[in-house]
Amino acid sequence: MNRSSRAFIALALAVVLAPTAFADEAAIRKNIGERIPQFPKIDEVSKTAIPGIFEFRIGSEVYYTDEQGNYLIAGQIVDTKTRVNLTEERVAKLTAVDFKTLPLKDALVWKQGTGERKLVVFADPNCGYCKKFERDLQAVKDVTVYTFLYPILGGDSPEKSKAIWCAKDNTKIWRDWMIKGTPIPETGAQCDTSALDRIQALGKRYRITAEGEAFLTANRPAIDALMARIGPAGADGSHGVPTPVVRAMENLRVALRLRLRSGPLDQAATETIAAVLDAAAQTVERS
Repeated sequence: MNRSSRAFIALALAVVLAPTAFADEAAIRKNIGERIPQFPKIDEVSKTAIPGIFEFRIGSEVYYTDEQGNYLIAGQIVDTKTRVNLTEERVAKLTAVDFKTLPLKDALVWKQGTGERKLVVFADPNCGYCKKFERDLQAVKDVTVYTFLYPILGGDSPEKSKAIWCAKDNTKIWRDWMIKGTPIPETGAQCDTSALDRIQALGKRYRITAEGEAFLTANRPAIDALMARIGPAGADGSHGVPTPVVRAMENLRVALRLRLRSGPLDQAATETIAAVLDAAAQTVERS
């Protein structure tokens, strides 16, 4: 076979195979979009190492499906030969942030001990869970904390954020408010708050939203109880939990995510979900 013949065959194969791959992606986008309308638009579709299984990505969230989008697989893929959690590895790459690229000049900064370890936090001044986290940080040694004011919970969050940012010693005002509940001084001082606009854009880029914080705050005791018995992570990323429990936890995570994306929770729905979580937590504790 001469060189020109080989080139022609290769070109012919490329022409035949390319439409097939495109058809798979088109079918996945169409069927997932139509059948699960609460899902945001799919950002990327790609093949996995498993024949017939495709990954589709929404932001930094990874899901799997077949070539027609007939099945949704929410969970983790582990390479049993290498014991590498391929899903965690993929998500880690998607969510990786180059610390050097962050606009740290727009952050409130405080240091404890040597400050050797670096931590970046996005926080709303009205976020209950953020206040708990800020208090918990007091026990962390040798850390520098960079806090980006991120008012996304509504109400007077934007006004509080501006008042904190414009304060003469804004880091102290922030910490006093979050840790001690000391009222934020109403000085009426005006300053350049363009940093808050830049932080808003940064948060949107990394898909930092209010829904997760709101749900965690409302259901913190139940979720803590569910997770309290999880041991150290194993090599397969399962945290030492039996496979059926991992599967059930993934199902819960996906169900909550889908429900939250379908629209706001009314009082009845909130109480129903909270009751189910409470019941599950009690069952776990009795087991």
